[in-house]
Amino acid sequence: MEETYVTSTNRTIAHTFLWMFLGLIATGIIAGVTYYSGLVVSMLEWWNIILIAQVVIAVVFGLLFHKLSSNAVTFLFFVYSMLTRCYIFSNICNI
Repeated sequence: MEETYVTSTNRTIAHTFLWMFLGLIATGIIAGVTYYSGLVVSMLEWWNIILIAQVVIAVVFGLLFHKLSSNAVTFLFFVYSMLTRCYIFSNICNI
């Protein structure tokens, strides 16, 4: 019984870290796209909209986590990851 619980917990933690890693990869891809395409200049003007969208997605994600399908939660996770990257980068370039 104990071994099954430990195996299940290890599998859950491994899946969690896999999704976190994939989120970081998506963030890195967005970093490259925004930098090399020149979108970073236009992001400087839109940082407040990016921030509002980020907060809205976080609230929706938190409130509807158990009601949404797994595909919807995965989509929200990646959108949030990419918006976080855009917001952080626009603030760094604004300094």
